[in-house]
Amino acid sequence: MDEGIEVILDGIVYYERYDQWIMTCLTIYAFLAWILVIIATIFNERNRIRLFSKGCILDMSASVLVTFFLLEWSGVRIPYTFVPIYLTRLLLVSIRKEYEVHLHHINLKDLILGSLFTVVVIEILVMTFYHREIISLGLLLNSVWCLKVKRMDFSQKVFWIGSTLILAIFPTIPIIGLAKAPFIL
Repeated sequence: MDEGIEVILDGIVYYERYDQWIMTCLTIYAFLAWILVIIATIFNERNRIRLFSKGCILDMSASVLVTFFLLEWSGVRIPYTFVPIYLTRLLLVSIRKEYEVHLHHINLKDLILGSLFTVVVIEILVMTFYHREIISLGLLLNSVWCLKVKRMDFSQKVFWIGSTLILAIFPTIPIIGLAKAPFIL
């Protein structure tokens, strides 16, 4: 009797973990795509992304085909394929609209520098999980950002730089009770 229960429990665990890698990849992709859709919606002032359109029916059809025939999953897992397909279509539509409006004027040097800066900032954010003081570096980079913005006047830039520099001090201060900081006293 006990062996039968253990076999059933092992079967349940096996069934739940069988497609775990594919489902994890689809879920991660869906979250990243959703973040990109939100960013595209924020920066795309002229052409708002229509979340519900004729393409939803095509997306649902494609997700049903992928779920049943390509991955051979049950119908319960249709959302795992529908959301990434749907968000990918939204992103492609948004990118096409942005390109038609003004992206064909982008300077390649600015694009490369912006991408490199984005990678550095993301790496700094990841490193802050392990070393709290590194967020000060990110805040210092944030203080320099306003120098590139043309819409801010001089007093706003001074206030921005000053406030982010003051904010950059706080992550270097030790947490109370964990370590002594004689240099502050």
